[in-house]
Amino acid sequence: MRIQFIAGYDHPAYHRKVELLADELDFDICHVTIAGYGRTSGRYPSAGGVRSYEVRAFRAGYLGRRGDPHRGFLWPPHYALPGRHPHIVHLESDVEALGTLQVALARRLWAADARLVGYSWQNIRRQRSAAVHLVSRLVLAAADHMICASQGAAEVLRREGYRRRITIMPLSGVDTRLFRPADPARTRARSGPEGFMVGFVGRLVAEKGVDLLLRAVATLPGAHVLIVGVGPQSEALADQAAALGLAARCRFVGALPYDATAEYIRAMDVLVLPSRTTPHWKEQFGRVLVEAMACGVPVIGTATGAIPEVIGDAGLTFPEGDAEALAAALARLAGDPTLREHLAVTGPARVQAHFTVERLAKRLADLWRSLDREGHP
Repeated sequence: MRIQFIAGYDHPAYHRKVELLADELDFDICHVTIAGYGRTSGRYPSAGGVRSYEVRAFRAGYLGRRGDPHRGFLWPPHYALPGRHPHIVHLESDVEALGTLQVALARRLWAADARLVGYSWQNIRRQRSAAVHLVSRLVLAAADHMICASQGAAEVLRREGYRRRITIMPLSGVDTRLFRPADPARTRARSGPEGFMVGFVGRLVAEKGVDLLLRAVATLPGAHVLIVGVGPQSEALADQAAALGLAARCRFVGALPYDATAEYIRAMDVLVLPSRTTPHWKEQFGRVLVEAMACGVPVIGTATGAIPEVIGDAGLTFPEGDAEALAAALARLAGDPTLREHLAVTGPARVQAHFTVERLAKRLADLWRSLDREGHP
């Protein structure tokens, strides 16, 4: 089966998914990447059935905010489709992006018999201009099947009028070769002092709610904070930690290579994702949650967006914006070793059942085969 797999991601887990799919004997995959994002030809040594084709992005700043990737064009516009005759054109890009509309048009011109599979993680119905709304409508009208990261994203698509099949499936899974339970002693010695270690991994931006986490930890004597990540709030959060009397108990690590993140996660007694909803964004998945769960680290997340759906019964949630409730959840976990041991088992089990990159690659492969059996509508 010939697959045109179009995605411009640079995260190793995405490429691992492509490698696993390409190792399926019945797939011949052309992975279309965007220059500057992800891999180029010849960098899939373990995958027998994959080739790469690179396109280049041209930003059209006059169509939106400067640097907005949704308002750019891709070249060449044919995406290596002429003469290839794919059975499936699989696109992992926002339905509101001009590049996504380009793919829909290219498929109509050069691969009209192929099934078009799209992806959406937008779980909030935002105010949009008429032009952006038109792009989205045209893309959804062209898609034969949509994959959504969460139930919330699927509900938004239904409200947008999409009536064809939807599959709920994260974009990529966790690589358990890296994220797995292990003895944290070596990393903890490097990361911070002994004691109950509360951690955060991610972008340091307002919507991630790290300020809320600092306020909660400040009420817990003896608790320490390990923050991994960078962002525009880095300096403000360091100042807040000092003002709360946390300077000696809070460590900002900065950005880490992907393969080093797991060691720091394993140094935590709990990982917290205290995201807050804004008018334009709501947590769409929270990959760090499944990475921590895979490491056997208990997780606590805000009861917003996709977080409760991801955590299930393998962690704790608290009401959005409620620092007291977060502090109570942390205190409960710190004082209950039995609960921590329980979550250290249920977390990896939930990841194995739903979120490993192998599991998601298999689900996607099964979806492609089912669509090919159905033929073109």
